[in-house]
Amino acid sequence: MKHSEEYTPEAADLIKKYGSPLEWAGFTFALTAEQSKKINDSHFPSIIISSSGMVTGGRILHHLAQRLPDPRNLVIFIGFQAPGTRGAIIKGRAPEVKIFGDFVPIRAQVAALEQFSDHADPPELLEWLRTFANKPGVTYLVHGEPSASSQLRDLMKKELGWNVQLAEYRERVEVK
Repeated sequence: MKHSEEYTPEAADLIKKYGSPLEWAGFTFALTAEQSKKINDSHFPSIIISSSGMVTGGRILHHLAQRLPDPRNLVIFIGFQAPGTRGAIIKGRAPEVKIFGDFVPIRAQVAALEQFSDHADPPELLEWLRTFANKPGVTYLVHGEPSASSQLRDLMKKELGWNVQLAEYRERVEVK
C-alpha cells in the first residue's frame, strides 16, 4: 500500500472505490503461529495467502497438509516453482507430496497464474546489470527454467559481453 505509484489504473480505481484491501471486513493477518493454526479449525470457504511460494517451509505446510486431500479445495501458485520443491511437485500434479515426513495425497485442484511472477524480465535485468561499475569475471545463472536461463545467458553475452554460465546442480565454484 506504500507504493501507489506501482498500481495499474484499474487497481488504483478499486482502492479508491473500496478502500485498502488490508482493511476489508474478513481480511485478517495471522501474525503468530497460534493464529495461523486456528485457520485450520475453520471449515468455511476461505482464501489463505502464503509467502512461501515454493512450499519449502513455514505455516503453509500445515494448511496444505489439511487441504490437499480434499478435491473441493483449490491451490493456486503465482509464478515459478523451482524443480524439486514441494511447490513444483504439487503444481506438477503428482499423486502425493511429502509434508512433515508423511505422504499427503493431492486431490485438491491445482492451478497456476504465471503472469504474476515477481521476477524481473530480461530488459529489466539488463537495465540493472548495465549499472555495474565493473564487469564480473564470470556470472552464474542459478534460477529459472533451463530454456529461459539459456536465453538470458545468450542475451547477456550478446548485449553486455559478459562471461555467463548456467550453474549445474550442486556445482561448486570458487568466489574470488
